[in-house]
Amino acid sequence: MLTTFYYQLFVAVFKPMLNALMFLVSPVIMPSVADATKTYLKRNDVPEPGSGGCKDLLEMISKAGYVKLIAQKKADAKLRILEGDIMLQLDTIFSNRLSRFMELYGSSEVVEATKYGIALNGYWANVRDEITRITAEMAANCQSDDILKPILENMAIKIGWLRLGFNPSKEGRLNVQTLPPLLTPFVFSSLVPVWNTIGMKKPVNEQMFFGDTVAEASRSN
Repeated sequence: MLTTFYYQLFVAVFKPMLNALMFLVSPVIMPSVADATKTYLKRNDVPEPGSGGCKDLLEMISKAGYVKLIAQKKADAKLRILEGDIMLQLDTIFSNRLSRFMELYGSSEVVEATKYGIALNGYWANVRDEITRITAEMAANCQSDDILKPILENMAIKIGWLRLGFNPSKEGRLNVQTLPPLLTPFVFSSLVPVWNTIGMKKPVNEQMFFGDTVAEASRSN
C-alpha cells in the first residue's frame, strides 16, 4: 500500500516536475512568450495563466513541434547548471513566497485556488528575476562557443512558459487548477503530506478525482 502511494505520487506529481527542471536546462531554445503571442495569436498582450488565450497559445506552441524536439533532446539536458546557487535560490524563494500556501495545492475550491494562484504569481516573479540575474552572471563567464551559454540565456524565457502552465513533456500530468512550483528539496518535503491530504479529502463526484488521474498518468508512462 505504501509502495502504491509513493508510486502514484511520483508518477502524478514528481515526474512532471522533474520534466520541468530538465526543460529549463534543455538545449532547445524557446521563443519568448511575448514573441510567440504575436506569432501565434496575432496580438500584443501576453495572456494570463489559465485564460482562454493562454490555453490557445500553449496548444499552438506544442503543435509547433517544441514538445517533440524537447523529448528528442532530453538526454542532452545540462542538469549540472541547476547545482549550487540556482537551486539554493529556488529553495529560498519557495520558502519565502509559497511554502505556507502549499496546503492549498490541488484544491478545486475557487477561493483556495485563487489564493494559491496569487502566491504562485509572486513566486514566479521572484524566480524569473533571480534566474535572470544568476544566468546572466554565469553566461558572462562562458566562452562564446560554450554549449551552456545559449541554454543559460534562454532559461528566464522558459520560466515564463512554465508560469503559463506549459507541459514540456508528452507524458500525462495532473489536471488541476493549481500549478506546482519548481522541484527543490523544500518543495519535495512539502508535497508528500499535501498529496496525502488532498488524496483523502477529494469526493469521487468532484471534477478532479485523483485515482482516475493517476491511472491515466501511469498509462502514459
